[in-house]
Amino acid sequence: MQITMSPALRVHRFELTYDELNLSSKSQFLRDKIKLIRQAGKASAETVHQIENHLNAISQESNPIGRWNSYELAYEGYIPLAEQEDLLGLILELRSRLDVLDEPNHDVWPGHKLAQIERDVRLGHVDANLRAEIASLAKAIHECGVRKRHDSEIRSRLIRRALYLAAFLCVLVICSLVSLAIRKVPSDSPWQLMITAAFGGIGALVVATMRLRQRHLVSNDVQADQASLLFRGAFGALLAVVVALILQLRIIDFPLFHLDHSDRSSLSPAAFYVFGLASGFAVEAIFNLFETRKPKIADRSASIESPSGTSRYDLAA
Repeated sequence: MQITMSPALRVHRFELTYDELNLSSKSQFLRDKIKLIRQAGKASAETVHQIENHLNAISQESNPIGRWNSYELAYEGYIPLAEQEDLLGLILELRSRLDVLDEPNHDVWPGHKLAQIERDVRLGHVDANLRAEIASLAKAIHECGVRKRHDSEIRSRLIRRALYLAAFLCVLVICSLVSLAIRKVPSDSPWQLMITAAFGGIGALVVATMRLRQRHLVSNDVQADQASLLFRGAFGALLAVVVALILQLRIIDFPLFHLDHSDRSSLSPAAFYVFGLASGFAVEAIFNLFETRKPKIADRSASIESPSGTSRYDLAA
C-alpha cells in the first residue's frame, strides 16, 4: 500500500505493507487502552511503564518478527488489566486465529475448552486464572504463527532456488541445441547424450519442486530438502543417460523414431530428448514407490517380533 502526504513545501511518499499497517493499528489501539488504565489508576505505574516500553520497542526494531514479538509482550501484559468487555473481544479475536496452531497446541486448546472460556467471560466469571489462560493462548497463537511464517518463507526460498536452477538448465539446453544446429553436430555425438542428461535433470527438478510446494516444510528439514532436490536432479540426469544407452543398444527399439525410418539408422536426437525428459518426470514416481515400500517392510519386521518384544524364533531360556 502506498501512502502519499503533501505538506506545504514537500511531498513525502512511502510504502507500508498490510502487515505493517496492521501492527500500527493494533499497537495504537493498545496504547489508547493503556492510557485509559493509567489515568484510571487501575494498575501500578511499574506495570504500565513495562507495557509502554514494549510498545516503544516496536518502532526501534528493524526485524518484522521482532516488532511483532514486542507487540505480543505488551499484549500479554495488557490481558490481566483488560476490562471484561475488552476481554471478550480479545478471546473472540484469538478464536479467529486458531488455524495457526499446530497439532500439540490443538490438543492443549480444544474447542470445548475455548467455548468454556468464552462462556465464563460473557457471564462475568473472570479471575486471575482465566486471564492467565487467555494470555497463554495468545502466546501459543503468536509462537505458532511466527513459526508457520518462518517455515513458509524457508519453503518459498527453497522453491525459488530450485526453479532458478531449472530455468538456468533450460537456457543452457536451448543454447546448446542452437550451437549443435549451427555446427551441424552429428546425431551420434556425445554432446547429444549430455543434452539428454540435462533434460532428465530438468524434468526431475520441476517435479520435485512441485512436490515440495505441497509439503509442510520446517526449518530443520532445509538442508535435507536442498540435498534431496540436488540428488533428484542428478538422479534424473543419470536415469536419462541410462534410458538413452538402452535405446542406443536397441534393447528396446522404436523404428518410428529413427532418422530415415530404417532399421539400420540411428535414433533421432529429438527422441532422446523426449525420453530424457520423461525419465526425469519418472524420478518422483520411483522415489514414491520406494517410500511406500518402507512401511510395508517395517510392518513385516514388526510382525516377526512377538508381543513381548522378543523374536518368535528365539529359543526359550
